[in-house]
Amino acid sequence: MELFQQAQALFADTDNISVDTARQLQRLQDQAEGEEQDLIASLWEAFIAAADEQTYLQAWEEELI
Repeated sequence: MELFQQAQALFADTDNISVDTARQLQRLQDQAEGEEQDLIASLWEAFIAAADEQTYLQAWEEELI
């Protein structure tokens, strides 16, 4: 569950959510397998809730979400 812990750490400071956060979350999800991958996938909701509109749209354009 090391990758999941790394993914959770991305949200330690929700004031600094950026498109780079989305890129890192996607990278960790791609590396994970099975249950850990599912747990990381569930963090996309946290990204969407924390991201401002511009960050969300940029992540959308990059097909991260």
